[in-house]
Amino acid sequence: MKNFIKLIGLFTLTIFMSFSNPNKKVLVIDVSHGGKDYGAVNQNLREKDIVLDIAKKIKELNTNDDIEIILNREKDEFISLSDRAEFINKLSPDYVISLHLNSYVEEDKNGFEIIYGGNNLDSEELAKKLYENINFTKSEIKKIDFYLLKNVQAPMSFLELGYLSNQKDREYITSDEGQNEIAESILKTLE
Repeated sequence: MKNFIKLIGLFTLTIFMSFSNPNKKVLVIDVSHGGKDYGAVNQNLREKDIVLDIAKKIKELNTNDDIEIILNREKDEFISLSDRAEFINKLSPDYVISLHLNSYVEEDKNGFEIIYGGNNLDSEELAKKLYENINFTKSEIKKIDFYLLKNVQAPMSFLELGYLSNQKDREYITSDEGQNEIAESILKTLE
């Protein structure tokens, strides 16, 4: 009987392994803010809503079977930083990208910021790849030790996708064309 159970287990494992994709990469999109935390706000536009729209576009436009995309939230809900870090670490993904928007008092400030932290060289490499693939007139890479960047174990970058306070950035990040370009740039980074 023991041999029969071992044989069934081996058979099940063989079937599972033959259908699993060893090249599959898992990307977690950390959709920032949500619920009571609006993030940046300008002209009735809220960061929490825009980054959720962009995250959904990334997932929707992904046609690569080798990339699995998981969003930490798919609706308007607040998730604490510690809960977000715990969720991500349990999944142990290949990459994590946290989506954000900037805002500033001076309306002429614009552009993308790509942020990595800690001593994780893979996080720095991810930031560099994102920098190479994001088509925006002004972008820069920074190293800052935000809570999630210090407490998530997987390679992670924050993407500040533009300034809600800047008219040109605001129009871009709220348009279908802009959101599609952002999503495609992120997906291209993972290829």
